[in-house]
Amino acid sequence: MPTFVAFVDPNTGEKCSLDRILDHLELQKQTHSQQTKPKILFGLPAWKSKLISRFLVSPGTECDSSRSMRTTRKWESDHPGGEIYTWSLRDGYTASTATSIRTEDGFLRSVGLGANFHAPISLVFDSRGMYFDSTRPSDLEVILNETKFSTSDCERARQLIDSLVRNRITKYNLKSQSEADWGSRDQPKILVPRRQDEHFRSANGQSPCFSNLAFLERVRRENPSSIIAYKPHPDVAEKLRPGSANLDEMKYLCDVLIQDLDIIPWLETCDEVHTLTSQTGFEALLRGKDVTCYGVPFYSGWGLTTDKIHCDRRNRKLRIEELVAGVLMDYPLYLNPNTSEFMTAHDASKFLSSENSVEIFSRPMLFRVTAAVKRLIHPLR
Repeated sequence: MPTFVAFVDPNTGEKCSLDRILDHLELQKQTHSQQTKPKILFGLPAWKSKLISRFLVSPGTECDSSRSMRTTRKWESDHPGGEIYTWSLRDGYTASTATSIRTEDGFLRSVGLGANFHAPISLVFDSRGMYFDSTRPSDLEVILNETKFSTSDCERARQLIDSLVRNRITKYNLKSQSEADWGSRDQPKILVPRRQDEHFRSANGQSPCFSNLAFLERVRRENPSSIIAYKPHPDVAEKLRPGSANLDEMKYLCDVLIQDLDIIPWLETCDEVHTLTSQTGFEALLRGKDVTCYGVPFYSGWGLTTDKIHCDRRNRKLRIEELVAGVLMDYPLYLNPNTSEFMTAHDASKFLSSENSVEIFSRPMLFRVTAAVKRLIHPLR
């Protein structure tokens, strides 16, 4: 009797070809082969260390963790040539014989907010700086400056863009059934997203706008007749971070103060996006919108945005496909949280639009209680 074999995509659960399985296995092999050095995570809480180590541990290797400077120095002396990982732009560990690497959430992160303790499906690891820190080079900036993107790279990037736009994928994917209400005036519609204050203060000393309020005042002053919709950062809107206190001042400078967490309806219906450094500007470029940058985000300076500030290090003009190839395909690592296997950016897009992504919502009770406490505390600040 003939034997029938069916192959199932490990990320979506859908039927696929043998070639798809072989590509998936090759990705695991290539990624693991680049992770052979000894590693330690420094200064991170246990829950975050556990999440990050899933991206770094390969067969036959381990990823240590320490919050002690003394213990980390002892580890470094025992593991010359190792890698020491710290989180974001926080004061890190100054290595002498090891490589210091900073870690942050990727651009296609999860279904739900990180501040709500939803696990990421992507992280970035940067040995030079961090992608949102415009005061110094980052690995992403080097990729965008130096990589010769092939025709195949650009074709795959275009497919990725089409998938993200079609499936309405963003960083956090806070989807709702609401619609954007811009009112009845026939004027240009400008979406103004808020950037996290701590990221902006630490990384954008070049900008004359030192606060979200000063930024919104400038947008209103330079666009007096436009309809301006201001979108607070979702962490602030959910009362998971401080910042809601000055929303009363913001509402007098805009025509619409967006209360809904889902930004997609506003992104799809606006004419322009004006931003300091928010990732929303990048997501707007994917959708063919005009983007004006008042800070220096990772996607500015490549000829695709109107820039209020020039970055001398960025000396190349890119097509949107080349930008996406560098930002989404080459820079981050993607990991399926259900299987702990690596994914491509295309896999991540499919995963976030599939029913499998719902399992990301499974969080320990302690995390859920902590998130509830944060909602109570931050409105008081």
